[in-house]
Parts: sequence; C-alpha cells; structure tokens
Amino acid sequence: MGERVIEQRGVTMQVKFKRPVGMTERLNTLPKQGWEGLKYLLTRRGAIADAGYNLLAGIASSPAHVDHPDIQGLFVPLALDATSFDSVKLAKHSGVMFLGYGIKPTTTSSIHITSADPDALPEIDAHYLETEEDQRVASVLLDKAREVFAAPPIADLIQEEEYPGPAVSTHEQVLAYAKEPGATIYHAVGANGMGPNDDDVTDSRLRVRGVSGLRVIDASSLPIQVSGNTAAPTMALAWRGAELIAEDNS
Repeated sequence: MGERVIEQRGVTMQVKFKRPVGMTERLNTLPKQGWEGLKYLLTRRGAIADAGYNLLAGIASSPAHVDHPDIQGLFVPLALDATSFDSVKLAKHSGVMFLGYGIKPTTTSSIHITSADPDALPEIDAHYLETEEDQRVASVLLDKAREVFAAPPIADLIQEEEYPGPAVSTHEQVLAYAKEPGATIYHAVGANGMGPNDDDVTDSRLRVRGVSGLRVIDASSLPIQVSGNTAAPTMALAWRGAELIAEDNS
C-alpha cells in the first residue's frame, strides 16, 4: 500500500498578446472581479461562467513512436503575472497560458503514513520522468505548444513568449524545466492499485487484501494512468464499487 504511485508531470508556457484579447483584462483588478461576480450571480453568464481550460488538445509526440495522442495540452485564455509566482495573480495584459503533459507516464513514486496520528504529514517520495519513454514525451512538450502558437491566426496576436522563453529550447532544457519547476496535474493513481497478484493492494472487487470488510474505491485503486483525466474514470469506478457492495450485501 502506498507504492507504485503514478502522477503526470507537465510544463507551463505563456504568451503575451499585442492587444486586449480574451478574459485577462476582464478580471485583473478587484473592481472587475466584483463586477463579473455580480454578473454571474444575476445572469449565470460572463467570464466567471467560463471553464478554466476551455480548449483541450490531444497531441502525438512523434509519428515515429506513436500513432495516437500521448500528450494532452490545455490552453487557458488568461495570463498570469510573470513577475512573481509566490502568489497567483493575473497579469496586466492579455495572453494565453499552455499546460502540456504526457498522458500515460510510468515513473513510480510512493506515499506512506508516518504515525497513527491522522494529522501527521505523510512521507511522500515523489519521482517524475525517470523512464526513457516519459523523458522522450516530456522533451517535446514545448515544441508542440510553439507549433500551435506559430500558426495563424493566433500567431498574429502574439507579442512574445513570456515564459519559459527561448532559453528553454533543447530537449534537455525542456526536460529539466519539466522537472524543476514543472507542474503536477493532480491525477495521481496507483497507491492502492488493483490486480490479480498477491502484492496488488486491492482485488478485482476493490477489496483490500488481508483486511476484512475494507474496500478502496477512488483513483488510487487504478493500477495505471488512464489516457486522459481521472475524474470520469473515478466516478465510473465508484459506480461499479457501489454495485459490488450491494451485491455482497444482498
């Protein structure tokens, strides 16, 4: 339990627009946020009603290696203040932020309790991008984003790439940037992965091996990364888990 944790690791990129386009300048001051909040309460419309990521792309890292998308790219119609990342604050100008990551990494981590005290912090041994395939996919993430931003009509709007900028361009530099600072995607799975073997934490009915009456029904039961986000698969797992519990108690 707590071993074989797998989490996606990605990179962020932001471009600055030449003129006001998108939602940044509708939300980058407190009065504007207040107005948009009021508008949402009254009409359920406006900038606050929009999705956080309203454009998602499935991208193949390399035709020579894969014949299907193995990268997910998210495009956010907002620009963050690039002068300080100590606090999340919108920029004074318009822009777009990109977040890209390999969909199915295989590098494993671990997480374990450190005490019987439920408030004690766990011990997390996090690892990312250690396998050759994970590194190959991560190394081209910025290349793919730059291809999108170099194409019209969006290329005509862009003034500059704010971060990470041209100093991060080789595959080695991109891989280092993905590791530090990088970004986790909050899609961790596997800590209680199910499977047929004795060392798999849960069995095919989501029961914890060696413990009577205990099941784990959440994303940690997934033994491998799914090809995309984990929310819907976890909901499906919960649905199936509820059916299994009902069957065992009927």
